[in-house]
Amino acid sequence: MTTQQIIESIVNKNFDPISQKIDDIENYLKLNPTKQSDIFPYIITDELKEKMINMTFESYNKGIEVGFQLCKNKKDNKLIDKGMCKGTNCDIELMQIKCETDEVNVGMFHTHARHMSIASVSDLYSIYELGLGLIIVGGYNKDSDRISINSHERKDEYNTSVMKHIHKILEKDIELRKKLDKIDENPWNYYSYNRIVDKSVKMTNKLIEEYFNVINIVTIQLI
Repeated sequence: MTTQQIIESIVNKNFDPISQKIDDIENYLKLNPTKQSDIFPYIITDELKEKMINMTFESYNKGIEVGFQLCKNKKDNKLIDKGMCKGTNCDIELMQIKCETDEVNVGMFHTHARHMSIASVSDLYSIYELGLGLIIVGGYNKDSDRISINSHERKDEYNTSVMKHIHKILEKDIELRKKLDKIDENPWNYYSYNRIVDKSVKMTNKLIEEYFNVINIVTIQLI
């Protein structure tokens, strides 16, 4: 399947990413491995990265978030996917899935149905609320024909003061999103809409810079 066919299939809403292999993505992953480091101490296989990529396409195609739980093998820190969820209740559903006895639950992967591949304030709060250490987010940007998947790992151990701080930012972000919902989609409101979005992005980026290490797992330019 060529890159152009992938794009046309997504636009035509008839692409089934889970059941189809994408040769150019497979080749890209072989040439661009994700390296272990002090910041990203995990092994992530090409198969798992490809699954994340395919699910990100599916998320864009169907307009709904999808995800799975991430466990790690105790021996070699290899990430292993568990279960599957869709929609806004992903966090609750995934926490009901148990890792094997020789594995440890480290976090979760989920997609954003639109282009953002950086964790939202709500995502960042969930990491602390659920006692996790890692969240990986995938997003596909149709305008740039680019898919990007990014890992966000907590810099510190569980900290209630940090959690309270993030919760305050979350409340502000929720208020901003309520304002966005009230803005009609017309050219006259374009400036107001983007001003609110910019404010939300700045708050999110500040939180990430303070409390999280971000690693790009993979970014693919389709054209």
